Amino acid sequence: MSKTFNLTLLPLYRLHGNEMPLPPGLLALTPPRRKARSRARDLLIVHLSMGGNAPFSSANYHQMTSSAAEEFYKTPGSVTAALRAAAIILNGDLLERNIAASGQGRYSLANLVLCALREEQLYILESGPAHLYWMEGNERKDIHDEEMSGRGLGLGQSTQFYLSRLPIRAGGRLLISPKLPAGWEKILQRDNRSASLETIRSVLMRQSMEDHNALLIEIESGRGEVTLLKPPRPLKPTLASISQKIAEEPRLESHQPQPIVAAVRKEAPAATPSLDNESKPPQERPLVLREEEVVEEEIFASPPREIPESVLNPKEEEISTPPPLQTLEPEEDILDSLPQQIPTEEDLFASIPRQAPEPIVEAQEVEEEFEEEVDTGPPMGEIIARQSALTLAKGMQATREGNSRLKDFMRKMMPRLLPADDPNAPVTLPSWVMLLIAVIIPLVVVTIASVVYFRFGRDIQYETAFTEVQVAHARAIEQSDPVAGRIAWEETLKKLDIAEGYDKTPESKVLRIEAQSHLDSLLGILRLDFQPAVKDLPRGIEIKAMAATETELFILDSVNGEILRAFLVSGGYQYDDNFICRSGEYSGKSVGALVELTTLPKGNAMGTSVLGIDAQGNLLYCAANQVPTAMALQTPPVDFKEITAIALDADILYLLDAPTREVWVYSGRAGTFLDYPTSFFKQAPQGMDRAVDLSVKGNDLYLLFADGHLASCTYSLLDTVPTRCTNPAELVDPHPAAGGGNNFGQVHFTEMHLSTPPDSALLLLAPETQAIFRFSPRSFSLQNQLQSIQGSIPEGKLSTMASNPGHLLFIAQGDKIYMVADIP
Repeated sequence: MSKTFNLTLLPLYRLHGNEMPLPPGLLALTPPRRKARSRARDLLIVHLSMGGNAPFSSANYHQMTSSAAEEFYKTPGSVTAALRAAAIILNGDLLERNIAASGQGRYSLANLVLCALREEQLYILESGPAHLYWMEGNERKDIHDEEMSGRGLGLGQSTQFYLSRLPIRAGGRLLISPKLPAGWEKILQRDNRSASLETIRSVLMRQSMEDHNALLIEIESGRGEVTLLKPPRPLKPTLASISQKIAEEPRLESHQPQPIVAAVRKEAPAATPSLDNESKPPQERPLVLREEEVVEEEIFASPPREIPESVLNPKEEEISTPPPLQTLEPEEDILDSLPQQIPTEEDLFASIPRQAPEPIVEAQEVEEEFEEEVDTGPPMGEIIARQSALTLAKGMQATREGNSRLKDFMRKMMPRLLPADDPNAPVTLPSWVMLLIAVIIPLVVVTIASVVYFRFGRDIQYETAFTEVQVAHARAIEQSDPVAGRIAWEETLKKLDIAEGYDKTPESKVLRIEAQSHLDSLLGILRLDFQPAVKDLPRGIEIKAMAATETELFILDSVNGEILRAFLVSGGYQYDDNFICRSGEYSGKSVGALVELTTLPKGNAMGTSVLGIDAQGNLLYCAANQVPTAMALQTPPVDFKEITAIALDADILYLLDAPTREVWVYSGRAGTFLDYPTSFFKQAPQGMDRAVDLSVKGNDLYLLFADGHLASCTYSLLDTVPTRCTNPAELVDPHPAAGGGNNFGQVHFTEMHLSTPPDSALLLLAPETQAIFRFSPRSFSLQNQLQSIQGSIPEGKLSTMASNPGHLLFIAQGDKIYMVADIP
């Protein structure tokens, strides 16, 4: 069974020579109500100390420590990931403050120590100089690495810190301090197990009179509670208090000199009257340390003599109103009767029992009585650059003032230099000169200001935005849940887009590649390296559709209503400018502008490679080095209104006429279609007039609609069983990161294509995202997405796609065609 511990905290805080109860940058918490599931057992201690020359109030301390604690408890994953996230968010906040105050030459530098306790392990993050001194039994360990912990937070967008882990046990103690003053380590190396925290604190504070911001932590077995002790402010001794304590000192009855040992302790604030020490249990009595553990003073009593009552018990009025100072002659009787040594103030307080502290859970005590300003420190390089920009702006203002003075000077001096009837008459510059000055000076000012902005302003904005990218990246990389991981990586890419809007750096490019790779892996995205496909393709064409064989690529140009041809060569395809397949008169038959195309199988009766059709249902058979052949289809019972799409499967030609809500079926013989058509549907699916594409495989027909949804229909050969359709067909994304179900609501499909066997798939084109989705034709389960490697295709919508039996994939954008080989 895992152990739980209670933590008792005691600050060691001295500022400008005055001891204070609590440092403003200390926060100790147990898990809050709202937290990540993995943070349910973690206790957190935040110790923040500030440097630099910018003022930093108690409210600022509270805001920073609370922000770090909130980030820690809401970050899922490992403890170290949560500590890193807290440090990064704190660094980003300080960097923003430094950037905002850069014009005033002010900056803040933070030393941060985060300690997270989970069961028997203490996880530690140090940023900036810090010592964590562990004491348990005979074990002593100083956790400190100045090179890895760096200079602290707030200096730049990168966050440097040192992570460590410490196994703890009950009875151990930990000191957190930015530095170890001379003599502290020697005291800490002693066996101080029997000494209380207050005693150790008192000894350490006496050893060094410098300013300190340290923290003592005691680990005890318990239920996971945090107790924060608040040392009192020391009171300055007065004559009345000293006299009263002398009077309260008990008389010495023994005739032999007896040493009286007084442990140096701080007086705890007494909320209730003190109890007799003998009536308390042994563990609650005032603790007396051994000689090597505390600072002691031995007070020996002199031989018993008669001590005047006025000396031992002075009257109150004599104490409160002392007589004027007089030169007194020493009296041997009185002097001999006084003790050889006068007790010190600490000795007098040693016998007063201390009050037990009150436990504080999920609380931070912030001293609101002072606003701390940190002493000045060395300026940062970034501040120098910002100060240079400020100086340059002042120089611009001085230049404008100089131009004005120069113009006034010239007006006064020109009459004296040039002959004139009236030497005192002012010179009036021509209007064109005044206009030129009015135009040139603002242009110069704007140019200089633009240079300053692009040199400094954009850098600052980029650093701020990139810091947010690093925070998002740290969250994403620790996610174990696929859905949470997908959301985190998408957020990282969004913030990266913002940062790269100001500047693109090698660091941002590396982060983009990493984030995109993780996201692709979660969503099943394959990145393909598309290359330009066709050489010497005419400019100004608009590619509406494509069809491909193993060696030829046919392109439908919607501008001229004609089919273009490209043939396979080494390194791609070559445009064939001798190929003819366009509207015209062929053997007495007229063909209009072509609206659709499909390839024909080899060995067809017409001996051609491609078939085109116009809006009236006239067919045009074309091949390389041949004159096209025209042929008219039999008119269906309802005339054609608009041939929206065509498909050829097993020598059967399917024509989609969306306005008439019909799919006409023409049975063929070796590529010729002479018979009357039949209707595929007895009752067309709902919304058939909005269909934009179709594909056919055997008895299965697929319809794509203008809103991007898909319908699947199965043809029935029995008159008693109607052709049935699933409209809409349910698309499924099985990848865990997608969250299951249909997640394609925001994707708009515009074209559909069935790839060739053996691994036949239903390809749907999403032109806006430059993606092709591969679905199973039966289950409509997403197999993967095909997208281009960044930069291989220019940004912009795709217009159409095609594939050939050799698994070459073609996509078109404007008048350009790209291809990639060996698609799945």
